[in-house]
Amino acid sequence: MDKAIDPQVHKQKRNKLFRNTIATVLVLGLSLFAINKLISPSINRLDVRIAKVEMGEVSTGISASGVVVPRFEQLITSPLSSRIQKLFIKAGTGVTAGDAILQLDSEQVTIALDKLNDQLALKAVEKKALQQNQQRQLRQLHSNKELLEVDLASHKVKLSRYQILYKDNTVSELDVNSAELVVKKSKIQIRQLLSQMQDIKQQTATDIERNTLEAKILTQQHQEQQQLLADSIVRAPFDGIVTTLTEQLGKTISKGETLAIVANLTSYRINGTLSDLYMQKVLSGQQVKVTLGTELVYGRVSQVMPSVSNGSMQIQVEMDEPNLAGLRPNLQVDLEVVTEHTSNSLRVKNGVVFNGGKIQDVFVLRDGVATRQQVKVGMSNTKFVQLLQGVDAGDEIILSDMREYDHLKQIQVQ
Repeated sequence: MDKAIDPQVHKQKRNKLFRNTIATVLVLGLSLFAINKLISPSINRLDVRIAKVEMGEVSTGISASGVVVPRFEQLITSPLSSRIQKLFIKAGTGVTAGDAILQLDSEQVTIALDKLNDQLALKAVEKKALQQNQQRQLRQLHSNKELLEVDLASHKVKLSRYQILYKDNTVSELDVNSAELVVKKSKIQIRQLLSQMQDIKQQTATDIERNTLEAKILTQQHQEQQQLLADSIVRAPFDGIVTTLTEQLGKTISKGETLAIVANLTSYRINGTLSDLYMQKVLSGQQVKVTLGTELVYGRVSQVMPSVSNGSMQIQVEMDEPNLAGLRPNLQVDLEVVTEHTSNSLRVKNGVVFNGGKIQDVFVLRDGVATRQQVKVGMSNTKFVQLLQGVDAGDEIILSDMREYDHLKQIQVQ
Protein backbone atom coordinates (compact mmCIF):
# COMPACT_ATOMS: atom_id res chain seq x y z
CA MET A 1 0.00 0.00 0.00
CA ASP A 2 1.06 3.55 -0.76
CA LYS A 3 2.16 5.57 2.21
CA ALA A 4 0.13 8.78 2.88
CA ILE A 5 2.08 12.10 2.41
CA ASP A 6 2.45 14.23 5.44
CA PRO A 7 0.26 17.43 5.24
CA GLN A 8 3.18 19.45 6.49
CA VAL A 9 5.14 18.49 3.40
CA HIS A 10 2.27 19.69 1.17
CA LYS A 11 2.29 22.99 2.94
CA GLN A 12 6.01 23.44 2.48
CA LYS A 13 5.71 22.69 -1.22
CA ARG A 14 2.93 25.23 -1.65
CA ASN A 15 4.92 27.92 0.14
CA LYS A 16 7.93 27.21 -2.00
CA LEU A 17 5.83 27.46 -5.19
CA PHE A 18 4.35 30.79 -4.05
CA ARG A 19 7.79 32.20 -3.30
CA ASN A 20 9.04 31.11 -6.70
CA THR A 21 6.02 32.71 -8.37
CA ILE A 22 6.57 36.02 -6.56
CA ALA A 23 10.22 36.00 -7.49
CA THR A 24 9.38 35.35 -11.11
CA VAL A 25 6.87 38.20 -11.19
CA LEU A 26 9.39 40.57 -9.63
CA VAL A 27 12.03 39.56 -12.13
CA LEU A 28 9.59 40.03 -15.00
CA GLY A 29 8.50 43.46 -13.63
CA LEU A 30 12.06 44.66 -13.26
CA SER A 31 12.86 43.38 -16.72
CA LEU A 32 9.88 45.17 -18.23
CA PHE A 33 10.82 48.40 -16.37
CA ALA A 34 14.38 48.15 -17.63
CA ILE A 35 13.21 47.49 -21.20
CA ASN A 36 10.83 50.46 -20.96
CA LYS A 37 13.69 52.63 -19.79
CA LEU A 38 15.73 51.55 -22.78
CA ILE A 39 12.91 52.13 -25.26
CA SER A 40 11.59 55.41 -23.72
CA PRO A 41 14.42 57.32 -21.99
CA SER A 42 13.63 60.04 -19.48
CA ILE A 43 14.84 63.62 -19.01
CA ASN A 44 14.97 65.82 -15.98
CA ARG A 45 12.50 68.71 -16.02
CA LEU A 46 15.16 71.03 -14.66
CA ASP A 47 17.42 70.31 -17.66
CA VAL A 48 15.02 71.71 -20.26
CA ARG A 49 13.13 74.94 -20.77
CA ILE A 50 9.37 74.51 -20.57
CA ALA A 51 6.65 77.11 -21.23
CA LYS A 52 2.88 77.01 -20.90
CA VAL A 53 0.53 77.76 -23.81
CA GLU A 54 -1.66 80.77 -23.02
CA MET A 55 -4.01 83.27 -24.61
CA GLY A 56 -2.57 86.69 -25.32
CA GLU A 57 -1.25 89.29 -27.71
CA VAL A 58 1.13 88.35 -30.53
CA SER A 59 2.69 90.62 -33.11
CA THR A 60 5.38 90.45 -35.74
CA GLY A 61 7.49 93.30 -36.94
CA ILE A 62 10.71 94.71 -38.32
CA SER A 63 13.68 95.37 -36.08
CA ALA A 64 15.31 98.79 -36.20
CA SER A 65 17.67 100.94 -34.19
CA GLY A 66 16.75 104.39 -32.94
CA VAL A 67 18.10 107.56 -31.39
CA VAL A 68 16.05 109.72 -29.03
CA VAL A 69 15.90 113.38 -30.10
CA PRO A 70 13.87 116.37 -28.87
CA ARG A 71 10.49 116.74 -30.59
CA PHE A 72 11.04 120.47 -30.93
CA GLU A 73 14.55 121.39 -32.01
CA GLN A 74 15.58 124.27 -34.25
CA LEU A 75 18.85 125.10 -35.94
CA ILE A 76 19.46 128.85 -35.94
CA THR A 77 21.52 129.85 -38.97
CA SER A 78 23.26 133.13 -39.69
CA PRO A 79 21.11 135.54 -41.73
CA LEU A 80 24.20 137.22 -43.20
CA SER A 81 27.92 136.88 -43.62
CA SER A 82 29.44 138.58 -40.60
CA ARG A 83 31.36 137.88 -37.42
CA ILE A 84 30.34 137.14 -33.84
CA GLN A 85 30.40 140.39 -31.92
CA LYS A 86 28.86 139.47 -28.56
CA LEU A 87 27.64 136.43 -26.60
CA PHE A 88 24.76 136.77 -24.17
CA ILE A 89 24.67 133.17 -22.83
CA LYS A 90 26.62 129.90 -22.89
CA ALA A 91 25.73 126.49 -24.30
CA GLY A 92 23.47 124.52 -21.96
CA THR A 93 21.64 127.61 -20.76
CA GLY A 94 17.86 127.56 -20.53
CA VAL A 95 16.07 130.27 -22.53
CA THR A 96 12.57 131.57 -23.11
CA ALA A 97 11.19 132.64 -26.47
CA GLY A 98 12.78 135.94 -27.54
CA ASP A 99 15.83 135.79 -25.27
CA ALA A 100 19.02 137.14 -26.93
CA ILE A 101 21.63 134.43 -27.58
CA LEU A 102 24.37 136.25 -29.50
CA GLN A 103 24.92 139.34 -31.62
CA LEU A 104 26.50 139.58 -35.08
CA ASP A 105 28.44 142.57 -36.36
CA SER A 106 25.87 144.71 -38.24
CA GLU A 107 28.14 147.48 -39.56
CA GLN A 108 27.74 146.45 -43.20
CA VAL A 109 23.98 146.25 -42.77
CA THR A 110 23.91 149.78 -41.32
CA ILE A 111 25.96 151.09 -44.26
CA ALA A 112 23.58 149.39 -46.70
CA LEU A 113 20.59 150.94 -44.91
CA ASP A 114 22.11 154.43 -45.12
CA LYS A 115 22.74 153.97 -48.84
CA LEU A 116 19.18 152.77 -49.40
CA ASN A 117 17.83 155.76 -47.46
CA ASP A 118 19.73 158.09 -49.81
CA GLN A 119 18.46 156.24 -52.87
CA LEU A 120 14.87 156.40 -51.64
CA ALA A 121 15.22 160.13 -50.98
CA LEU A 122 16.64 160.59 -54.47
CA LYS A 123 13.70 158.70 -55.98
CA ALA A 124 11.30 160.99 -54.12
CA VAL A 125 13.10 164.04 -55.55
CA GLU A 126 13.04 162.54 -59.06
CA LYS A 127 9.31 161.90 -58.82
CA LYS A 128 8.67 165.47 -57.70
CA ALA A 129 10.84 166.80 -60.55
CA LEU A 130 8.90 164.72 -63.08
CA GLN A 131 5.61 166.08 -61.80
CA GLN A 132 6.89 169.68 -61.84
CA ASN A 133 8.38 169.33 -65.34
CA GLN A 134 5.07 167.97 -66.62
CA GLN A 135 3.17 170.89 -65.11
CA ARG A 136 5.61 173.40 -66.66
CA GLN A 137 5.40 171.85 -70.12
CA LEU A 138 1.62 171.62 -69.97
CA ARG A 139 1.34 175.26 -68.92
CA GLN A 140 3.51 176.33 -71.86
CA LEU A 141 1.56 174.22 -74.32
CA HIS A 142 -1.73 175.45 -72.89
CA SER A 143 -0.59 179.07 -73.44
CA ASN A 144 0.42 178.27 -77.02
CA LYS A 145 -2.94 176.64 -77.56
CA GLU A 146 -4.77 179.74 -76.33
CA LEU A 147 -2.76 181.94 -78.73
CA LEU A 148 -3.53 179.59 -81.62
CA GLU A 149 -7.20 179.64 -80.73
CA VAL A 150 -7.15 183.48 -80.85
CA ASP A 151 -5.44 183.36 -84.23
CA LEU A 152 -7.96 180.80 -85.42
CA ALA A 153 -10.85 183.04 -84.43
CA SER A 154 -9.24 185.96 -86.29
CA HIS A 155 -8.64 183.85 -89.38
CA LYS A 156 -12.23 182.66 -89.33
CA VAL A 157 -13.49 186.29 -89.26
CA LYS A 158 -11.22 187.19 -92.17
CA LEU A 159 -12.45 184.15 -94.10
CA SER A 160 -16.08 185.14 -93.55
CA ARG A 161 -15.41 188.67 -94.79
CA TYR A 162 -13.59 187.39 -97.89
CA GLN A 163 -16.45 185.03 -98.66
CA ILE A 164 -18.92 187.99 -98.57
CA LEU A 165 -16.59 190.18 -100.67
CA TYR A 166 -16.11 187.39 -103.14
CA LYS A 167 -19.84 187.42 -103.86
CA ASP A 168 -19.55 191.15 -104.68
CA ASN A 169 -16.47 190.39 -106.80
CA THR A 170 -14.41 192.60 -104.51
CA VAL A 171 -11.82 189.85 -103.80
CA SER A 172 -10.69 187.01 -105.94
CA GLU A 173 -11.30 183.31 -105.42
CA LEU A 174 -7.60 182.97 -104.68
CA ASP A 175 -7.94 185.31 -101.71
CA VAL A 176 -10.82 183.20 -100.34
CA ASN A 177 -8.85 179.93 -100.79
CA SER A 178 -5.84 181.45 -99.07
CA ALA A 179 -7.98 182.49 -96.09
CA GLU A 180 -9.46 178.98 -95.87
CA LEU A 181 -5.99 177.42 -95.84
CA VAL A 182 -4.92 179.69 -92.97
CA VAL A 183 -7.95 178.56 -90.94
CA LYS A 184 -7.18 174.89 -91.62
CA LYS A 185 -3.54 175.42 -90.67
CA SER A 186 -4.54 176.97 -87.33
CA LYS A 187 -6.86 174.07 -86.56
CA ILE A 188 -4.06 171.56 -87.34
CA GLN A 189 -1.66 173.43 -85.07
CA ILE A 190 -4.19 173.35 -82.23
CA ARG A 191 -4.71 169.56 -82.70
CA GLN A 192 -0.94 169.06 -82.68
CA LEU A 193 -0.66 170.97 -79.42
CA LEU A 194 -3.45 168.87 -77.88
CA SER A 195 -1.69 165.68 -79.02
CA GLN A 196 1.62 166.94 -77.66
CA MET A 197 -0.02 167.70 -74.30
CA GLN A 198 -1.41 164.13 -74.21
CA ASP A 199 2.00 162.67 -75.09
CA ILE A 200 3.61 164.62 -72.26
CA LYS A 201 1.01 163.35 -69.80
CA GLN A 202 1.54 159.74 -70.92
CA GLN A 203 5.34 160.03 -70.87
CA THR A 204 5.29 161.62 -67.44
CA ALA A 205 2.94 158.91 -66.15
CA THR A 206 5.33 156.23 -67.50
CA ASP A 207 8.33 157.94 -65.92
CA ILE A 208 6.51 158.26 -62.58
CA GLU A 209 5.44 154.60 -62.75
CA ARG A 210 9.05 153.53 -63.36
CA ASN A 211 10.18 155.78 -60.53
CA THR A 212 7.51 154.31 -58.23
CA LEU A 213 8.55 150.73 -59.13
CA GLU A 214 12.23 151.49 -58.51
CA ALA A 215 11.28 153.09 -55.19
CA LYS A 216 9.23 149.99 -54.31
CA ILE A 217 12.21 147.71 -55.02
CA LEU A 218 14.43 149.93 -52.90
CA THR A 219 11.81 149.90 -50.14
CA GLN A 220 11.76 146.09 -50.17
CA GLN A 221 15.56 146.04 -49.98
CA HIS A 222 15.36 148.54 -47.16
CA GLN A 223 12.90 146.32 -45.27
CA GLU A 224 15.17 143.31 -45.83
CA GLN A 225 18.14 145.20 -44.46
CA GLN A 226 16.08 146.33 -41.49
CA GLN A 227 15.14 142.70 -40.86
CA LEU A 228 18.80 141.69 -41.13
CA LEU A 229 19.64 144.41 -38.63
CA ALA A 230 17.02 143.02 -36.26
CA ASP A 231 18.19 139.44 -36.92
CA SER A 232 21.81 140.36 -36.19
CA ILE A 233 20.75 139.79 -32.58
CA VAL A 234 20.02 136.06 -32.57
CA ARG A 235 17.10 135.19 -30.29
CA ALA A 236 15.55 131.96 -28.98
CA PRO A 237 12.59 130.85 -31.15
CA PHE A 238 10.84 129.10 -28.22
CA ASP A 239 11.33 128.05 -24.62
CA GLY A 240 14.08 125.46 -24.28
CA ILE A 241 17.81 124.90 -23.83
CA VAL A 242 20.65 126.05 -26.08
CA THR A 243 22.27 122.67 -26.75
CA THR A 244 24.80 123.96 -29.30
CA LEU A 245 26.36 127.42 -29.60
CA THR A 246 29.21 128.96 -31.60
CA GLU A 247 31.06 130.70 -28.77
CA GLN A 248 34.19 132.08 -30.47
CA LEU A 249 34.06 135.89 -30.39
CA GLY A 250 35.21 137.51 -33.62
CA LYS A 251 34.79 134.33 -35.63
CA THR A 252 33.83 134.95 -39.26
CA ILE A 253 30.44 133.45 -40.06
CA SER A 254 29.05 132.69 -43.52
CA LYS A 255 25.44 133.22 -44.41
CA GLY A 256 23.48 130.04 -43.61
CA GLU A 257 26.09 128.70 -41.16
CA THR A 258 24.69 127.20 -37.94
CA LEU A 259 25.04 129.53 -34.98
CA ALA A 260 23.05 127.68 -32.32
CA ILE A 261 20.59 124.85 -31.72
CA VAL A 262 17.70 125.35 -29.33
CA ALA A 263 15.81 122.27 -28.11
CA ASN A 264 12.76 121.74 -25.96
CA LEU A 265 13.79 118.92 -23.61
CA THR A 266 10.34 118.31 -22.18
CA SER A 267 9.21 115.96 -24.96
CA TYR A 268 10.96 113.62 -27.38
CA ARG A 269 10.61 111.58 -30.56
CA ILE A 270 12.85 108.91 -32.10
CA ASN A 271 14.79 108.84 -35.35
CA GLY A 272 14.89 105.21 -36.51
CA THR A 273 17.16 103.42 -38.99
CA LEU A 274 16.41 100.11 -40.71
CA SER A 275 17.22 98.19 -43.88
CA ASP A 276 15.75 99.58 -47.10
CA LEU A 277 14.59 96.03 -47.90
CA TYR A 278 11.53 96.81 -45.77
CA MET A 279 10.64 100.07 -47.52
CA GLN A 280 7.39 98.66 -48.95
CA LYS A 281 6.33 97.25 -45.55
CA VAL A 282 6.85 100.30 -43.35
CA LEU A 283 3.95 102.78 -43.40
CA SER A 284 3.00 105.89 -41.48
CA GLY A 285 0.72 105.10 -38.55
CA GLN A 286 2.16 101.65 -37.76
CA GLN A 287 2.74 100.90 -34.09
CA VAL A 288 6.35 100.86 -32.89
CA LYS A 289 7.59 99.01 -29.81
CA VAL A 290 10.46 100.80 -28.10
CA THR A 291 12.74 99.00 -25.66
CA LEU A 292 13.62 101.62 -23.07
CA GLY A 293 15.99 99.90 -20.65
CA THR A 294 13.92 97.09 -19.15
CA GLU A 295 10.65 98.81 -20.05
CA LEU A 296 8.61 98.41 -23.24
CA VAL A 297 6.94 101.62 -24.43
CA TYR A 298 5.06 102.44 -27.61
CA GLY A 299 4.89 104.95 -30.42
CA ARG A 300 3.77 105.36 -34.02
CA VAL A 301 5.59 105.85 -37.32
CA SER A 302 4.95 109.52 -38.08
CA GLN A 303 7.08 109.85 -41.22
CA VAL A 304 8.93 107.57 -43.62
CA MET A 305 11.85 109.37 -45.25
CA PRO A 306 11.95 108.81 -49.04
CA SER A 307 15.72 108.87 -49.37
CA VAL A 308 17.95 105.78 -49.00
CA SER A 309 21.62 105.85 -48.05
CA ASN A 310 24.02 102.90 -47.90
CA GLY A 311 21.17 100.41 -47.88
CA SER A 312 19.38 102.07 -44.95
CA MET A 313 16.21 104.10 -44.66
CA GLN A 314 15.07 106.52 -41.97
CA ILE A 315 11.78 106.85 -40.10
CA GLN A 316 10.47 109.23 -37.45
CA VAL A 317 8.60 107.83 -34.46
CA GLU A 318 6.23 109.89 -32.33
CA MET A 319 5.99 108.49 -28.82
CA ASP A 320 2.63 107.77 -27.19
CA GLU A 321 4.13 109.38 -24.07
CA PRO A 322 6.73 111.84 -25.37
CA ASN A 323 7.63 113.14 -21.90
CA LEU A 324 8.61 109.82 -20.24
CA ALA A 325 11.23 110.26 -17.54
CA GLY A 326 13.62 107.72 -19.12
CA LEU A 327 13.90 109.62 -22.41
CA ARG A 328 16.94 111.81 -22.99
CA PRO A 329 18.77 113.21 -26.04
CA ASN A 330 20.97 110.81 -28.06
CA LEU A 331 19.80 107.73 -26.12
CA GLN A 332 20.20 104.58 -28.26
CA VAL A 333 17.10 102.35 -28.26
CA ASP A 334 15.88 99.20 -30.02
CA LEU A 335 12.72 99.46 -32.11
CA GLU A 336 10.23 97.03 -33.58
CA VAL A 337 7.87 98.31 -36.25
CA VAL A 338 4.71 96.19 -35.89
CA THR A 339 3.49 94.95 -39.29
CA GLU A 340 0.97 92.32 -38.03
CA HIS A 341 -0.89 92.03 -34.73
CA THR A 342 -3.49 89.93 -32.94
CA SER A 343 -4.76 90.76 -29.47
CA ASN A 344 -6.15 87.34 -28.45
CA SER A 345 -4.54 84.17 -29.71
CA LEU A 346 -2.84 81.02 -28.42
CA ARG A 347 0.81 81.78 -27.81
CA VAL A 348 3.90 80.40 -26.14
CA LYS A 349 7.28 81.88 -25.33
CA ASN A 350 9.78 81.71 -28.19
CA GLY A 351 12.64 79.23 -28.04
CA VAL A 352 15.20 77.37 -30.13
CA VAL A 353 12.68 74.63 -30.86
CA PHE A 354 10.94 77.02 -33.29
CA ASN A 355 12.94 77.30 -36.50
CA GLY A 356 10.68 79.52 -38.58
CA GLY A 357 8.62 76.83 -40.25
CA LYS A 358 4.84 77.08 -40.41
CA ILE A 359 4.35 73.36 -39.52
CA GLN A 360 6.66 72.07 -36.79
CA ASP A 361 7.06 69.12 -34.43
CA VAL A 362 7.36 69.94 -30.74
CA PHE A 363 7.20 67.93 -27.52
CA VAL A 364 4.03 68.65 -25.57
CA LEU A 365 4.21 67.74 -21.87
CA ARG A 366 1.15 66.14 -20.27
CA ASP A 367 1.11 64.07 -17.07
CA GLY A 368 4.88 63.64 -16.96
CA VAL A 369 5.16 62.43 -20.55
CA ALA A 370 6.46 64.59 -23.40
CA THR A 371 4.72 63.56 -26.62
CA ARG A 372 5.82 64.62 -30.08
CA GLN A 373 3.06 66.79 -31.52
CA GLN A 374 2.72 68.63 -34.84
CA VAL A 375 1.66 72.27 -34.47
CA LYS A 376 0.82 75.04 -36.90
CA VAL A 377 2.75 78.27 -36.27
CA GLY A 378 1.54 81.79 -37.08
CA MET A 379 3.22 85.08 -36.25
CA SER A 380 6.31 85.25 -34.09
CA ASN A 381 8.62 87.76 -32.49
CA THR A 382 11.56 87.59 -30.11
CA LYS A 383 9.26 86.90 -27.15
CA PHE A 384 6.27 84.89 -28.37
CA VAL A 385 5.13 82.45 -31.07
CA GLN A 386 1.51 82.24 -32.20
CA LEU A 387 0.11 78.67 -32.27
CA LEU A 388 -2.80 78.11 -34.64
CA GLN A 389 -3.34 74.35 -34.33
CA GLY A 390 -2.15 71.29 -32.37
CA VAL A 391 -2.28 72.48 -28.76
CA ASP A 392 -4.68 73.95 -26.24
CA ALA A 393 -4.36 76.64 -23.60
CA GLY A 394 -2.64 75.19 -20.53
CA ASP A 395 -0.49 72.68 -22.44
CA GLU A 396 3.24 72.80 -21.79
CA ILE A 397 5.83 72.79 -24.58
CA ILE A 398 9.52 71.99 -24.29
CA LEU A 399 11.38 74.97 -25.80
CA SER A 400 14.90 73.54 -25.59
CA ASP A 401 16.76 71.93 -28.47
CA MET A 402 15.32 68.39 -28.74
CA ARG A 403 16.96 67.24 -31.97
CA GLU A 404 18.70 64.31 -30.23
CA TYR A 405 15.23 62.90 -29.55
CA ASP A 406 13.96 63.17 -33.13
CA HIS A 407 13.66 59.35 -33.31
CA LEU A 408 11.27 59.21 -30.32
CA LYS A 409 7.56 59.88 -30.04
CA GLN A 410 7.47 60.05 -26.25
CA ILE A 411 9.89 60.93 -23.47
CA GLN A 412 9.48 60.47 -19.74
CA VAL A 413 9.93 63.75 -17.84
CA GLN A 414 10.91 63.48 -14.20
